[in-house]
Amino acid sequence: MKACIKGVAVFRAAGGDGKRYLELGPGLNIISGHSKTGKSAIMDIIDWCLCAEKCNVPKGVITDFTKIYSLLIELNGQTLLIGRRDEKLGKNYVFVKPVNSELTIRDVVYDDFEATYFIKRDEALKEINRYIDLSLSENALELGIEGKVPRTDIRDSLCYVLQHQTTLPNSRELFYLKPNPKHFPVLAGWFGPEYYVVLGYVDKLKKNIKALEIKQETALKNNKPLIQNLFNALRRYYALIGKEFSENWTVEEVEERVRNLEEFKKEEFNDKILERQEVLGERMERLGADKLTLEQKLQRVCQHKEQGEHYSDFIRKYEQRTQLFGVQRDYVCPICGKENEELSIEALNILQAGDWLKKELCSFPEYKEKFDQEEKEIRKQLTALKAELAVYTKEYKVNKELIEKIVTQKNLNEIRLKAQWKVMSEYEIYCDRKVDFDEKDLDLQKGELEKAKERLKTYNVGEKYVYEKSRLQDYMNIVIDSLDFEHTPPELRFELNPEKDDCFQLYHNELNDERIFLPQIGSASNSIACHVGLFLSFLHYFSVEKNSKVPGILFFDQPSQAYFPSGTDNKDLEKVAQIYETILKVLQETEQDAGFLPQVIVADHIRDLGEQNVQLYEHYFRADWRDGRAFI
Repeated sequence: MKACIKGVAVFRAAGGDGKRYLELGPGLNIISGHSKTGKSAIMDIIDWCLCAEKCNVPKGVITDFTKIYSLLIELNGQTLLIGRRDEKLGKNYVFVKPVNSELTIRDVVYDDFEATYFIKRDEALKEINRYIDLSLSENALELGIEGKVPRTDIRDSLCYVLQHQTTLPNSRELFYLKPNPKHFPVLAGWFGPEYYVVLGYVDKLKKNIKALEIKQETALKNNKPLIQNLFNALRRYYALIGKEFSENWTVEEVEERVRNLEEFKKEEFNDKILERQEVLGERMERLGADKLTLEQKLQRVCQHKEQGEHYSDFIRKYEQRTQLFGVQRDYVCPICGKENEELSIEALNILQAGDWLKKELCSFPEYKEKFDQEEKEIRKQLTALKAELAVYTKEYKVNKELIEKIVTQKNLNEIRLKAQWKVMSEYEIYCDRKVDFDEKDLDLQKGELEKAKERLKTYNVGEKYVYEKSRLQDYMNIVIDSLDFEHTPPELRFELNPEKDDCFQLYHNELNDERIFLPQIGSASNSIACHVGLFLSFLHYFSVEKNSKVPGILFFDQPSQAYFPSGTDNKDLEKVAQIYETILKVLQETEQDAGFLPQVIVADHIRDLGEQNVQLYEHYFRADWRDGRAFI
């Protein structure tokens, strides 16, 4: 995306000596100077003005001076003046105002920051989104989810723009600001911002479903004993009044029967419980016989299987023995030269026996599979039979206890009244203690998830990842070839697909296909080469992509520090010059490929890159803070 930071300014108050500013432009911008002169703070000011949640400008001279931080930036042809108060004065508000493209940072004054243009941070992000074409149309999805999930904004793009001095030589971290790989397709311009909304909606639905399933499991665990007690109470009462109880009733059906619990006639002695007990006895006896038959059948099948396995082992052993000794069909006497018929017949018998052994071995797997299937089917029948028998046994046991009480001449009406009270009591306990769970809500969420997944499939994002990864990697390796690498630069890889374990990691493959990741790649100079190469590739990639939402801006904070940790010149000057030569080369190529010149800002200690390069790079210096000079 075409973009350029035109300048940075900080204000103490209106008029007088209350302003400090730095002018910047397209192409290479070098900010040079000694330590503690404010070079790195420029990146922090840019980050703060672009809606960071926390201000990372170092506490001290700059924060003591500043009441308003500001940034003049061009995004997609529109110039915006963005301001932010000191963190203590109102960190949740951001000034965003479109201004004339002719305005320079020198022209901006304290009074330009009118109170009416300070809006809440979230609203400021939405406002900036309008200028980088990340706003979401209300009718973009037809899923009714636009306001329910997070959206992609300019903050998501800054991880490809800002490279801090703590990150460049760091072999542990690639990014200063942590990226979200799932944002990449939208930021790269492959798809519109609705893609991330659908993606975010899928993630949200998955989390919702997981939470609902946990609630469902909790409800089942809590309600199970309550439901069991209610079922047992109703089963007992129905047995006393002669009503048939079904184990297949749902909880709702049992609740309905309890709410409309049937009364009984007190003067009537109901002997249906005896009839029911007789029916249960017959069924249990029949099921018991069937169970015994199946168990005997299962035992026979298992025995046949075991015998078959022993038989198979026996045949294999003798089949191996026949292979150890060579057997020929015709035997001739070595003295007289005549054929020995008896030996030939024996040899033929042995060969035929060997053929039979082979056939037996070939047929055994077929028999084994048949026995396995038969065993599986018998066990299945046996499990179902035992479950049915358990239901009848439970009811028979309950009825038996009731009949014993009746036989001992206990008052049947009293027993029935107690059973009726027990049903109502268990129902009250169930209603009071049950955990409610709406199954329809879970089904609805699952239906929405399938709908959103089908929507995601239309993007064919998997194929896109493969192709675009190759483009980015190829350019990155060309760039790194021109930088200082301790050994011959390997063919580096960078995975884009968030479904992969190595996503957004830099690595190369050894000859044995072992992956060597950034922490194992080598020295600080190697790490700087990897960082510079990758991020220049990002700059080229996002600039060339016509629909990209990432600004064509890159900020390197002290890329020479591995060579000049103290800020003094030494023999590594040539290697540092390579970095700047590479930056200029990438800028030139990108301008040719993208049709505009992107912006690279470098904050560094160096004053120049050697006598032979003074004139070459003098044009790119925007500040040189030394000898008492500083940003503030």
